[in-house]
Amino acid sequence: MDVAESLIQKLFDDYPEDQFQKSSALKLLGEIYQYRKAYDKSLEFYKMALDHEKKYPQVITEAYLRYAELIVKLRMHEQYDFVREIVLKRIKHSSFPIEKYKAFFDAVNHIRLHGQKERGW
Repeated sequence: MDVAESLIQKLFDDYPEDQFQKSSALKLLGEIYQYRKAYDKSLEFYKMALDHEKKYPQVITEAYLRYAELIVKLRMHEQYDFVREIVLKRIKHSSFPIEKYKAFFDAVNHIRLHGQKERGW
C-alpha cells in the first residue's frame, strides 16, 4: 500500500494540472486509508473526490459508493441524509440502467438495512 500511495503522490506532483485522473487518484487514496483502518483519513479523501467531481462532472468515480458504505459501517447517523442524497442523485444521472440498480442495491439498501433502526427508514 505504501508503494501505491507514493505512486499516487508522484502523479499529483508530476501532473498537478491533470484534472482527469484526480478523482480516481483521490478515491484510491480513500481506499488505501480504509484498508489501513484510518477511517477519518479515508472519508476525507472520498469527500475530496466527490468535491472534485462537482467541479468536473465529466469525471465520475465510485467514490460516492465507498463514502456511503463507510459512513454506514461507522454508523455516522448524522451523515445518513447527506449520503442518501448523494446516492440518489448519482443513480438519477447514471448512464446505464445496470449501474442504477447496482448503485441502488449496493448503497441505498445497505444504508437502509444498517440505518433502519436508528433512522426509522
